[in-house]
Amino acid sequence: MILQSLVAGLSGFAVSLLIAFVVCFCAPPSALLDVPNHRSSHIHPTPRGGGLGILIPVLVVLCFGTAESDALWSITTGVGVTAVAFVGLLDDLHHLEIRLRLVVHLVGAIIFASAAVALSVPTTQSALLLASVFSWWVFWGVSLINVVNFIDGIDTLVGLQALVFGGFTYLAVDGQGLVGLTAITMTGASVGFLVLNRSPARIFLGDVGSGGLGLLFGFLGVATMVYAGWSVFHAFLPLMAMFADELVTVTRRVRRGERLTEPHRSHVYQHLTSRGWRHGTVALGYAVHSVVSVGVAVLFPALDICFLVVAGTLLALTLLGMWSVVSVLDQYKTASEHDLSRDPSE
Repeated sequence: MILQSLVAGLSGFAVSLLIAFVVCFCAPPSALLDVPNHRSSHIHPTPRGGGLGILIPVLVVLCFGTAESDALWSITTGVGVTAVAFVGLLDDLHHLEIRLRLVVHLVGAIIFASAAVALSVPTTQSALLLASVFSWWVFWGVSLINVVNFIDGIDTLVGLQALVFGGFTYLAVDGQGLVGLTAITMTGASVGFLVLNRSPARIFLGDVGSGGLGLLFGFLGVATMVYAGWSVFHAFLPLMAMFADELVTVTRRVRRGERLTEPHRSHVYQHLTSRGWRHGTVALGYAVHSVVSVGVAVLFPALDICFLVVAGTLLALTLLGMWSVVSVLDQYKTASEHDLSRDPSE
């Protein structure tokens, strides 16, 4: 199994790097070009679509899920991720209407929820419980797709998250079976992508990559629950930093009376980079947080009071820290703008 894992990881790395080079240097100049605007964190037109390099080798690995125990997970993962990635690719190329994208995201989330319920909930449970759990997984699937997309705004951030989460899943299932191969392939492919995504990035994930990866994170998390016997809190704990950023951002925007459907630059990571922090430094900070979260999950594998206290404390400190940082930066920005607007003769 170690040899298979090594081959899968190296193959993912090679394929991802190759596709990234092709998109960067061989794609039509305007086909996948991300032209910067007032909300962008980059200043030069940059190709997007590098997420194809991560997803394609993963989807190839999923085709080998012929064993009866792997069939449901591999088929639903392949179909769901492909659907979300495909609409993301069309959006990268043609800028689709948000309603169409959300419909496909919902379809992908329904596929994900169906697999999650079928794999983790006994069919003997009541219809009300099954419907409630199914609804939760649909919500979680849509959230994963969109949160990863929202967080994919600076170089290396989501690529490092994929690397850590893939490694976490591989360790959780002891590298066994199709899930282990899928996870290590995603990890290797993430490294290949990061070669050209490191700041200043020569390529971006694009919506094809961020949306597809978001749903893939969900399927890997469910696999961790099913095959490693961990709780849903353990399975998704390494994604805490991204969701904490989103929660702080949404809460602050609601408090300010902003419309949540309007584009913005209010994420925590955007506040940091706009104040001069390097993309790589911010992304590394999020990755370190994810590694710490992995440590908490590994050191406290049981869903008991110890895990809840430690994980809850980490979440509280993360939310408090992000909120405090953004508040201080906002105050500094307001003071600076006030100083600039003052009459020089005063």
